[in-house]
Amino acid sequence: MPRTRGNGGIIGPRQSTTQGSANGVWYNSDAAYLQGAGFWPGLVIPVSYLAVGGGGGAGYDRSGGGGGGGYLTGTANLNLSFTYTITIGGGGAGTNVAGSAGTNGSNTVLSGTGGFTSITAQGGGGSGAGFTCNAKIGGSGGGAGANDFRNFSGAAGIAGQGFAGGNATGSCTNRNTGGGGGAGGAGGMPAGGVGAY
Repeated sequence: MPRTRGNGGIIGPRQSTTQGSANGVWYNSDAAYLQGAGFWPGLVIPVSYLAVGGGGGAGYDRSGGGGGGGYLTGTANLNLSFTYTITIGGGGAGTNVAGSAGTNGSNTVLSGTGGFTSITAQGGGGSGAGFTCNAKIGGSGGGAGANDFRNFSGAAGIAGQGFAGGNATGSCTNRNTGGGGGAGGAGGMPAGGVGAY
């Protein structure tokens, strides 16, 4: 939002600032005031980013594979007058409790002020396990766990960030669990998804 001050002692319209410019003549005091209030334009630089969420954790006992963290790339313009924060997502915890599913990974987030839109790569989905076969949705979905007589589906990935986890099949003699999804493809049975490239 533009902010206006005097015209540096020159007769004419009041000057205004935008995020990228402060054209015209300014008193030093006016420039200092606007800078302190966060309205004086700073140097804007273009950057390329790659953000990956933390991977999902695996369950215990006939578990599928945890899903890969969400994968995002792009460009953004950063204004050096503002502060930006990068939070790196950690991997989801596994478990040693029989039949328990894994937990999701944490999100990776780039955030800031000055009109900047936050960028969030979602954590990967935790896998299903023998008694809680359903996996969890994440950046890429977790793979399904196996049961004796039922088939289960892997969890979905977040659109634009990753793919679904793999399905699982079960019988009294053979149990196949699903691999976790990845940024390049869905999880298979028993193979996991293709990683980012």
